[in-house]
Amino acid sequence: MYIQFILNYQGNQDLRDDEEEKHGHVSECQWMEIRLQGKLPERRSNHSSFVYEGNGNRSYYIHGGRDLKEGALDNMWKLDLNDLEKLMADPYHPAQWDLVNFKGSGPSKISHHTCTVSGEKMILVGGLQGDQSNKNVYIFDVLTHTWSQGDVPLPRDDHSLSIWGSDYVICGGFVNGSRVNDVYHLQFNAAARTVGWALLYTDNKIPLTRNSHTSVINGDTLYIMGGQDDENNKLEDLWELNLGTRQMKQIHYNQPDGYTVGRSGHTAVTYNNKMYIFGGILEVTKELNDLLQYDYATQTFSIIDQNGEGEYGYHSRFEETNNLNAPLKNVSHHDSSSPNQRARRQNQSPSKKQSHTNTSPHKKVTPQSDKNKDKNGQKEEQKGLSSPTSISMYNSFIIKNADESFDQYYHSMKKRKHGNNTVMEQSMIGGGQEAKFGVVRGKKPTPRDGHTANVDSNGYMYVFGGDRHHMPFNDLYMIKLPRN
Repeated sequence: MYIQFILNYQGNQDLRDDEEEKHGHVSECQWMEIRLQGKLPERRSNHSSFVYEGNGNRSYYIHGGRDLKEGALDNMWKLDLNDLEKLMADPYHPAQWDLVNFKGSGPSKISHHTCTVSGEKMILVGGLQGDQSNKNVYIFDVLTHTWSQGDVPLPRDDHSLSIWGSDYVICGGFVNGSRVNDVYHLQFNAAARTVGWALLYTDNKIPLTRNSHTSVINGDTLYIMGGQDDENNKLEDLWELNLGTRQMKQIHYNQPDGYTVGRSGHTAVTYNNKMYIFGGILEVTKELNDLLQYDYATQTFSIIDQNGEGEYGYHSRFEETNNLNAPLKNVSHHDSSSPNQRARRQNQSPSKKQSHTNTSPHKKVTPQSDKNKDKNGQKEEQKGLSSPTSISMYNSFIIKNADESFDQYYHSMKKRKHGNNTVMEQSMIGGGQEAKFGVVRGKKPTPRDGHTANVDSNGYMYVFGGDRHHMPFNDLYMIKLPRN
């Protein structure tokens, strides 16, 4: 097995059917930033999102998440994909986000949860509420906007959730303070409004226990990719679980020098018998924005879009400062003695239980500092924090406030917050400047992790939010995935 590199892949740019006509000459594998009118969702990462297509409706939803300074969120936003389709052809079409008004007993402020949709029901599993893992399954009726509840096998967060026919599969994450590698099957009885769980797989050796990984299902096979282990090392192993026979095995592939598939905090979607992986984080202050393709049949990876800042660099339209080219202060990608780097490596609970697992040949080892001490050598106090995820968020909050550039960024964003949530000026600006809203073709997302990605039936993948150096986004991008 091998990795095949495809650089600067452009796809077939011919208009091959009416669907592409409606989208205004969309090329495969071309990134587009979507700039919408009206009020925008709050900046967030570690949220959940889903696409609903049915009963003549096509909508994209985002829910929950958090901004480390503003806290967790409990709201839901909806974007009409039919309006977005019209915006692709007509930049004057008034497409915008709508805040969803829902009924019933839904989750309170939550992050690090997962959701997916089957029929008219969206299932939300796990997550972090305050410093505790969510113990409920929440069911959201897309047509009536009504919440109801069920139970999870064990409260967990930072896991993965995949759809299997009309059922669901949950994998890994944190349970009672420890990373796990178990796989559960969820069956939802819509008529009786009940949720049933069955354990599909558990093993204390393979694969390594993990969080911040991804899993997708193709046919009756679950594919588990990346994440991080008990030492916060980024994992680059790929596993497949036959959901019928419950047999787990590792997929071995050759990885060339100078490039890595391993990461955590990334996203994965499956489309046309291939898996697409976007973004994530490789090491401290090294987020990614590459797009990888994995072919299930040939068991090979291809690079659709390689990692890089792109034409517009770090800043998007939501991150304007007086000097767009000014580097962030006190953030180093290479200086191993950076105080920020040393501080960020403390993102692990001193009391977290260690899982007993084997050593994987596909584990990328990241140098670790003393995780229980601050830069003055004194032990940290983390009272009242029971989840490793909440402890990591707490440490990240301390880290951010130690960075002068973050406070400058945060205050500038607060000043701009009102302006960003009002209707933006329409049409193109003279002198070749970018449109205030519409579709900006050829603009790729900045590197990030903690974002979400979803694909619709037409092969459009949507990427929303996430963060870089713990600074959150509320931007939206889309890309047409290849047909072959």
